[in-house]
Amino acid sequence: MSELVLKIVFLVAAYLIGSIPFGYIITRASKGFDIRQQGSGGIGFTNVIRTVGKKEGVIVLILDVVKGLGVVLLARVIIGTGDWIGAIPLAAVMGHNYPIYLRFTAKGKGVATAFGSFLGLMPIPAALALLA
Repeated sequence: MSELVLKIVFLVAAYLIGSIPFGYIITRASKGFDIRQQGSGGIGFTNVIRTVGKKEGVIVLILDVVKGLGVVLLARVIIGTGDWIGAIPLAAVMGHNYPIYLRFTAKGKGVATAFGSFLGLMPIPAALALLA
């Protein structure tokens, strides 16, 4: 597999992983309703914590951070660093904001996924940003 094809495969994979709607899944599994029909209509942890509960909201937050962090760490291990490494987290955040699994209707903001990606790219500045 050529290097270019591998990078394109990673972009698509990052989008698909970013598209996993954890807020939707957790809410549907625990309360049986569509989180997009409640509160702000977003699938992120803020809407989940307000409409479902603290426990579910924290779980969604952790999973959304991990999906951003995971795609960056995996890409760094397999394709290394370089000019494409910045596109990988962008694809994950775009997946979170416009998930194919929910027909591109999520109203996501991608903050937790972006933070996870930032943590994978630059851990010290990300930790300092969290403290600030």
